Amino acid sequence: MKKVLYIASLGLASACFQSAAAEGVESFKPLLLSESAKSALIVAQADDSQSSGDLSNEDDPDQRVDGFYFPLAIGGQQFSGFGLSNTINGEGYSGSLNSDFGFSGETGIGYKFGDFRTELLYGYTDMPGADMIFNGDPSVRNIKASNSNMQTLTFGLLYDINTNSRWTPYVGGTIGAGWLTLGGMNFDVGNVAYSTKQETQAAIVYGGKAGLSYRVSKAWDVYIEGAYQRTGDYNFELEAKGENRRVVEKDEMVEEKVKVEEKSTIEVNKIVTSTVEETVTKEVKETTEVERFNPDNVARRIIGEGGITIEYCKDEARFNNFKNFAWCFDEFTFTAITPETFKQTKTIRTLIREPKTVIKDTIVEKETIVKKDSVVLSKPDFSDLDFGPGDGWSVKVGFRWFFNQPDNDPVVAAEPVEPAPEPVIQEEQVPVRALW
Repeated sequence: MKKVLYIASLGLASACFQSAAAEGVESFKPLLLSESAKSALIVAQADDSQSSGDLSNEDDPDQRVDGFYFPLAIGGQQFSGFGLSNTINGEGYSGSLNSDFGFSGETGIGYKFGDFRTELLYGYTDMPGADMIFNGDPSVRNIKASNSNMQTLTFGLLYDINTNSRWTPYVGGTIGAGWLTLGGMNFDVGNVAYSTKQETQAAIVYGGKAGLSYRVSKAWDVYIEGAYQRTGDYNFELEAKGENRRVVEKDEMVEEKVKVEEKSTIEVNKIVTSTVEETVTKEVKETTEVERFNPDNVARRIIGEGGITIEYCKDEARFNNFKNFAWCFDEFTFTAITPETFKQTKTIRTLIREPKTVIKDTIVEKETIVKKDSVVLSKPDFSDLDFGPGDGWSVKVGFRWFFNQPDNDPVVAAEPVEPAPEPVIQEEQVPVRALW
C-alpha cells in the first residue's frame, strides 16, 4: 500500500513541474523576442496610438486661412409695427401697418480675419398681406393696402465663437440703408378719398443677427441664422379726391374766403422812339502845296584862294531843279474851302407818362349766415403720411464659399512592417523515474 501511494505522489509532482515550466516559458516570451520583433511591436503600438488619436480628433475643423468669401441665403422675413400718422382737416390720425411672413434673400461679399468677419450685403424682402389700421374722428372707412417690398444695402461686423469643432455659433450687428417701395394705400374720410402714390423712399436701417454655421470643408460653410432689423421713418405724399361735405344742424355764422378783384390805375413811363431825316451842309477843305523857283536864293558858296565866291540860283540854268537844289525854291500852301450838302437820319427818343389799369386778386374773409339743413362744402386740408419706424424679424439658411483656400497636405501611408517570427522555445524534457 505504501508503494502505491509513493508512486502516485511521484507522478503528481512530475505533472506539476511540467505545468510550471510551461507557464514560465509563456511569461518570459517578451524577454526572448528578437530586435526585429521588438521594432514591429513598437510600430504597431504607434499605429494604434495614431489611429486612436485620429478617432479622437475626427470632429475637429480643418484649418482655414483668412480672406474673402461669397455668402448666399434665402428664407423669410416679417415686418410689423410700422407707425402711421397724419393730420386731416386739423384732426390727428394714427395707426399701424403689419405684413405677413414673406420671402427674403440676401447676398454680397464678405471677408474673414481671425474670429471676426465683415460683410457687405444686398437684401430683398417681400411684404405681402399688408394689414392697415388707421383711426381718427371722423372715422376712416374702406381701408385698403397693397403688397410692398423692402430692399437693403447693409454693412455688418460678426464674431465667430471658436468651439474647436466644425460647429461655430456667431453674433454680429448691421447698419445701412433701406429702400421701401409702398404698393399703395387707400382710405376714405367723410366724402373724400385719400391715396398714397406708389413710390420708393430711403431711410436708415440697423439691427443684429445670430446664427450657427457648420464647416463642411475649408472652402464651404452651411449656416442658419436669425436677424432683427429696425427701419427709419418714411414720408409718403397723399392725394385727395372730393370735398368735405357737412350738413348744418342749426343756423350758424360761417366765415368763408372769397377771391376779390381789385382794379387800380397807375402811371407807367413809356419811351417813344422816332426818326427824322435832315439836310446838312458841311464845308470841305482841300490843301495844296506848290513850289516856286526863286532866282535870288543862294545856290552855293565856293571857298577858294581868293576867298568865298557866292553863286545865285539865277546864275546857272541847272539850279532850276527842285530835286537837286530844293533851296532854290520857295514852298507855298493853298487851302481851298468848298461847301458840300448831304442828308442824315436822326433818332429821337421821347419819354411819355401814360395811365395803366392793374387788376389784383385779393383773398378776403367774409361772414355768411348759413341756414339750418344747408350743405357746406370745403376743400380737404391734410398733410403727408408719416410711415415708420418698423421692426423686421427673419430666419434664413444659406452657404458661404471661401476663396483661395489651400488644399490639404496628402497623407503618405507607412509601409507595413512584417512581424518577426516568434522564437521557438524547446521544452526541457524531465525524465520521470518509475519505481518498480
